[in-house]
Amino acid sequence: MANEELSDEIKKQLNGQVALIERGVISFVQKLEAAKAAGAIGAVVYNNQPGKPLAMGGDKRVEIPAIMVSQALGQKLKQEMTLGNVEIQFKTDELIQEPDVIDTITAFSSKGPRIEDNLFKPEIAAPGQQIISAAMGKGDETVRMDGTSMAAPHMAGAMALIKQANPKLSVSELKALSMGTSKTLPNIPMTLQGAGRVQLEQALKSPIGTDTSAISLGRMDLARTQVVEKTIWVTNLTQVAQSLRLSAESNPGLQVTLPSTLELAAGGSAPLHITFTLDSKNLSEDEVEELNARIEFKVGESAVYQISALALRRQASEVVAKIGGSGNLELFNSGAQPGLAIPFNLLGRDGAKSSSSPSQDWRSKTCDLESAGYRILDVDSPTGKLRVLQVAFKIYSPLNFWLFCEPSILIDGNGDLDADQEIAGATPMSLEGVGDIPSGFFSTVINAHKAREIRQAYESAIASGDLEATLNYKPALEFVGPMAPFPHSTVAIIQVPVEKVQLGEDKLIHFRLATLGKVGDMVEADDYLAGSELGNWMSLSPLPEQQGYIDLPEDITVNQGSNSVELKRGLGGQPLVLYYPNNVWKPVAGDGQSQIL
Repeated sequence: MANEELSDEIKKQLNGQVALIERGVISFVQKLEAAKAAGAIGAVVYNNQPGKPLAMGGDKRVEIPAIMVSQALGQKLKQEMTLGNVEIQFKTDELIQEPDVIDTITAFSSKGPRIEDNLFKPEIAAPGQQIISAAMGKGDETVRMDGTSMAAPHMAGAMALIKQANPKLSVSELKALSMGTSKTLPNIPMTLQGAGRVQLEQALKSPIGTDTSAISLGRMDLARTQVVEKTIWVTNLTQVAQSLRLSAESNPGLQVTLPSTLELAAGGSAPLHITFTLDSKNLSEDEVEELNARIEFKVGESAVYQISALALRRQASEVVAKIGGSGNLELFNSGAQPGLAIPFNLLGRDGAKSSSSPSQDWRSKTCDLESAGYRILDVDSPTGKLRVLQVAFKIYSPLNFWLFCEPSILIDGNGDLDADQEIAGATPMSLEGVGDIPSGFFSTVINAHKAREIRQAYESAIASGDLEATLNYKPALEFVGPMAPFPHSTVAIIQVPVEKVQLGEDKLIHFRLATLGKVGDMVEADDYLAGSELGNWMSLSPLPEQQGYIDLPEDITVNQGSNSVELKRGLGGQPLVLYYPNNVWKPVAGDGQSQIL
């Protein structure tokens, strides 16, 4: 494995020989450096799992030749070495052909749709793995690179040639031409390949173009069947009249209706009206399902163009509630899908970030906080009943994942108006150095003083020239537990044991509450709850009886029709707020995913 200090005997055996190393535990660079330090003149690394070998990578150059082989070949080499000498020839005239890797998606390629609004991304696929090109500033030397560093220049060059051939087309029309003539890769989701792999020759000779590169329906919250109509303009790029035959292929649940033919005069344009029908029945078990369609244009029997369409079909409910005459909570669901109602005591409401003038457009709306609620419950745990504080966060616009928006509560335990703790809804990427936390989302309690000390020590080390310094916030963690970030909704809930929360001398929890934007280029990303801004602290009692409503159910499933739940009032005066993460979201005031009673 080369992951431990090699014995003198092994170093003696390695000197002047080629090392056979198994993949795993440490990086490829570390393995090769260990082999070279022991006197090896080359290395063969074999995979530690079945399947094809991969390209070894790293951040350093090791001055010995090295290749990677499959697990099967590595084990065969070990067996052969027990029988006698095994020789290796690093340079060979033999060429291994792998046609099956042509037109496939790399493992590191990002998947769509776009995270905030679920729009069509990626848009097109281009060559981006193991691409050999000129090395900048190195004369006639070459460099091999992966990723957008190579895919983007491919597309930039392709677009330059398409523009040269069609100088009168607009930018959006040129973009549509490249996507409309791309090659659809079989058995690969549209959210991985976009419209398909760019085909420059087809783009240059296409007889038609459109003003629309793709039809992006976004996420459709379906409580019932919905119909969406779109119109695109098709242009004849030739001076010969074109008679087009049209057809569409789509997933079950998405029906596409369009005319079967379209006539274009020489150099002329015509509108194409398309109707999309999304069925709310026969939904898959997944809460959100990707549905896509491709509209094909043919001249005679030859396909010359295509338009891709993407929709996310989400199972949605339409739950509302009222307090009945008996004081009980009455819930109604007019949608076809079961809904969820989650009751909390209201902590406060917060206004939407203004966009009434162009001067406000730069403000990030991703984590725009609308309201927050709390409740104190006794829940089951491995050691018996556990008293927990649950806090619900409601933002104005849904996120398909809460990855870039972090719920946060700052706690002042000693009354000095500075945070002693932070309760945060986080992912492993939010806390550097904490490697053994499970993937996903979780609730944390962080010692703010220790976290600041860790950060300060790290920055001091960097400033003093220690570029190997790393962050490790694990010593600042006081609790890690479950979190409920509802995907494709505006609601997330964090939960921590009450005993882990510092109280003030008055036995109250003094806090500020906010949602924090986690993307580096967000402007004015954080949003504090009204009343808990940077200059103010809010307070609440950790005693269950001090809530406005006590003994609340953790959640209420509301099937089609009505439901009734008994309510118990406490000593607090907070209103009841209900969060409906499965409800249809409407991009207007009162978006349907919360209700204050």
